[in-house]
Amino acid sequence: MQVFAVTHGNHANKSWRAARTYEFAAGWATRPVVQAEAEKVAAAFPMAFHQRDGAWDLVALLGVQPGHSLVVSRQGQWLGRYIPALIRAYPFTLATPQGAAGPVLCVDESTGLIGGDGDGQAFFDRSGKPTEALSAIIELLRQVTLSRARTRLACAALAVAVSSRQEAIC
Repeated sequence: MQVFAVTHGNHANKSWRAARTYEFAAGWATRPVVQAEAEKVAAAFPMAFHQRDGAWDLVALLGVQPGHSLVVSRQGQWLGRYIPALIRAYPFTLATPQGAAGPVLCVDESTGLIGGDGDGQAFFDRSGKPTEALSAIIELLRQVTLSRARTRLACAALAVAVSSRQEAIC
């Protein structure tokens, strides 16, 4: 992976294309889910709680063994009824670099989806502002980030409730 912050300096003369297949997701057995999309995900996939770094997350189960997704065909076609937001946003993500005040839009340039100017959607318009297509990705990921915070609070409250109940039984 070659993940870089999307900045005018880094991407003024570059463009991007949305993935045509979902081969990139063929090795994902789970994907994080946020509260805003939980109802749609639950209608399409089993979900589970996953603890990582002391925090609980809600995840969609896309496969039964690590490194293998059951919802991506050998040809890279998506077989599920719903595509989770973080998969739709690929190859973009939000990350908070150490010492940064907040999240920064990043893109994985190793995907083959980033090219020279004119080889897809421009990152920035002639005035240096994000294009409409990039702005849509930014808004999607902003909404996911807000919903992730609500999801983590709900997961934490549920973990406390379950822990308290287990202590009461013992």
